[in-house]
Amino acid sequence: MTFETYLLSALLSTIALASIALLGLSIAEGWGTPAIQRRIEPFMALRRPLLGFLTLIAVLSLGQSLMSSWSEPQIQSRLELYQTNLILHASELSKLGDQPGSGLEQAGKGLLGNNPLQGAIDQYQEVRQSATKNLEKFQTNLRALESNSEAPPLPSNAPAQRPPSRDNSVQQQQLRKSIQQVQTLLDELDVRLGILLAQTGEVNQAAKTWEALAMRSSPLAPLAESLRGLWSDPPQLFPDAEPQFRRDLDGWFRYQALSRLYQLQQRQDVLTTLQAEE
Repeated sequence: MTFETYLLSALLSTIALASIALLGLSIAEGWGTPAIQRRIEPFMALRRPLLGFLTLIAVLSLGQSLMSSWSEPQIQSRLELYQTNLILHASELSKLGDQPGSGLEQAGKGLLGNNPLQGAIDQYQEVRQSATKNLEKFQTNLRALESNSEAPPLPSNAPAQRPPSRDNSVQQQQLRKSIQQVQTLLDELDVRLGILLAQTGEVNQAAKTWEALAMRSSPLAPLAESLRGLWSDPPQLFPDAEPQFRRDLDGWFRYQALSRLYQLQQRQDVLTTLQAEE
């Protein structure tokens, strides 16, 4: 058990004991006999400090959780792109509403430049580079920990050595989890980067991006194949493309994939419904 786990257990035990004490005092005050109330009277002054102590513990625990979440690279990266996705969606709404120069469009230009698509590509590529560096750092740290835990065989007359510490094993597990999370983020970035590139006319580059993703044995490989077929020449439409797009894409990216699919299928009624939903 790590130090953080011990600390959390101690905090929870303290909160539980303090809460029971407060509850007991309240019950005795309200329902106890006059004799019992006289006995607990000196302790009633402790209720306010106890409440303050519990509040402080809760605030510190919440702050620690927030800082822990913020320190995860994938959380930061997703937050950085959230605004970009909203601007892309707003830009599409402006086009559908035939309102050039609207407030949505001007806000998008202010944050992503005169070309929102290229601005979004630049931001996605920047986040991808940062995620790749984090992945390499995590992999390097994991290899170092693994090499430290694999001690060479000892001579028969050598004194016994202590086994690798539990902290080493815990750190390896945490690094493997971080590596998996960053790899998932990179897969999602490549899916969306491909759609952005395709929408700017860089269809060949988009196809290369999706092809590289499909070769990584990613869970998003089928989605990448469906997108590559959607923008290939001639198009190759997979029967499960529509549910894939609805399940694995969102916002502006889902709209672009479904819109192109319905156009190729000549399903104007469904396309009109999709535009109305936007």
